[in-house]
Amino acid sequence: MAIFLGIIFVQSIFSLLIWPSFLLPDMNLFSALAVFILPIPCLVIVQMYSGKRLFVLFGLSHVACFLPAAILLLQMKYHVWIGFIIWFMVGLSTFAIAGLTGVWGRLVIRRMPWAMVFVAPSLMLFVEYLMILLSQTFILIPPPETLYAYPLVAIPPLIQIASFTGVLGASALVAFFATTAAVVLREKILANPRWREQLKIDPDVVPFSVPDRKKVLWGSVAVGVGLLLLVVLGNVEAVRVAQQQAASDRSVKAALLQAQFDPATTGKWNRTVENTAVRIYRTMMMQAKEKDAEILFFTENAFPMVLPRSQRLWEEVREVIREVELSAIIGVITEVDKDLSYNMWYQLNTLGEIEGYYTKQALVPFGEYLPLRKVIDPVIAVINRIFNTTYSLFKLTAIEYDNYDLAQGKESKLFSVNDGKIFLAVCDEIMYSKYFRAGVALGGEAVFAPNASNWFQRPAYFNRRLQMTAFRAVETRRWIGQLSSMGGSAFVDALGIIRHASPFATRSVNVQIVPLLTGKTLYVQWGDWFAWFWLAILFGFSMAAFIFSRWKRST
Repeated sequence: MAIFLGIIFVQSIFSLLIWPSFLLPDMNLFSALAVFILPIPCLVIVQMYSGKRLFVLFGLSHVACFLPAAILLLQMKYHVWIGFIIWFMVGLSTFAIAGLTGVWGRLVIRRMPWAMVFVAPSLMLFVEYLMILLSQTFILIPPPETLYAYPLVAIPPLIQIASFTGVLGASALVAFFATTAAVVLREKILANPRWREQLKIDPDVVPFSVPDRKKVLWGSVAVGVGLLLLVVLGNVEAVRVAQQQAASDRSVKAALLQAQFDPATTGKWNRTVENTAVRIYRTMMMQAKEKDAEILFFTENAFPMVLPRSQRLWEEVREVIREVELSAIIGVITEVDKDLSYNMWYQLNTLGEIEGYYTKQALVPFGEYLPLRKVIDPVIAVINRIFNTTYSLFKLTAIEYDNYDLAQGKESKLFSVNDGKIFLAVCDEIMYSKYFRAGVALGGEAVFAPNASNWFQRPAYFNRRLQMTAFRAVETRRWIGQLSSMGGSAFVDALGIIRHASPFATRSVNVQIVPLLTGKTLYVQWGDWFAWFWLAILFGFSMAAFIFSRWKRST
């Protein structure tokens, strides 16, 4: 067990190098190749052990693959204690889900060891898909920021599979390679009595029989050929899409206003901050006009506004828009009544009039709402009562925090630009493909993804966003404009290739021509079919193992 604990430690170091972090903030070829090696120890463990030892080792190994990548949470500029709590919960939930999944997989391959080539990839994809689904509902489930697929952005031909399968297709490439390597390692280890003794492998684990070896070989060939075919088809489609975007006669010239200024970082919203924001953006809007931009895109938190209370500042912004004679899309917190507010994004025409709006659907916990408020509010109320009562003795002041939550939007909407249609994916919506599929299904021809990054003013955080953006672009075959309040901006084309990135942490007006594309990928039309296909395989082998076990006991 000590040997595997050492290997798990090495895994955690590898994890810090594979996903953009403070060690290697940029996307690179090393990360893309190393991610194929990262999960191998997990898959060796699931073949060698059972029971509590499997649960612990497999859970720790899986945590080592992902938790170090979440170390950014501890580097937040604000609310470090919140970052630590989230980081701890991410580790705990990842450990539990992975440990239980490992035990499940072991129960299957214990009866049919040769099925490892099918069961292991399906287990890996099951965990990732479960995190994608549950993280949108349960705060204890970490968001899908570090999927096995994301480092492959550094090798564009590999990510083209996503137009057919979604991001999990690229994860399947990693899972397949790691599984075949783990199966080979299994046989090498079992052939050496000394290794078997040192690793204390379960007695019932024996080398493959000749028939099982053939099944493993042909199973590996079947999975490998299937994935290779999808990669080839994705690249064939990519050639066609590249021709379309190069020859497109319909486009929009968009300006991403990367101000490197977020009023939230000032700690207070007053008239001075408002004047500074207007002055900075007025200059940038003029620069966009000089570059012949057709529409302006602002980041989240561009202005310290809450409508209708901030009517004066709203009118000043509209006046500048009328002055530059450009349409714009800007996000503003909007109060419907004293208990109901939204993160709303408005399209303003050249006269400053509202022509459309979109309400953000994926809200950020601890940023736009307080999770478990029904539990936390009474606890804080009791603490504050104690602090107020004992202030003369301990000088402890009451805990201050927002006493309202933003409400969630319910549907995607399109904005009209020239003769085209675009849609938004705001902040954390970049993590979830469903918002992009919905926008394309409505007729969206390009996407823009503004976000607020004042909590994480580091290149690693922005580059992780670009990794996700690249996959969303391939899944939908749409150009995406990505911009953040404190970081950078970039355009990602329909092949997932990052183009026209602005210098990080530098004020810039990034103006580019964005082709408007209309085709719909297989993934847009069929959704998560690939994930469900592998889940069917997993459940099919699970049922076969159960039936085989019952039959074995009866005979």
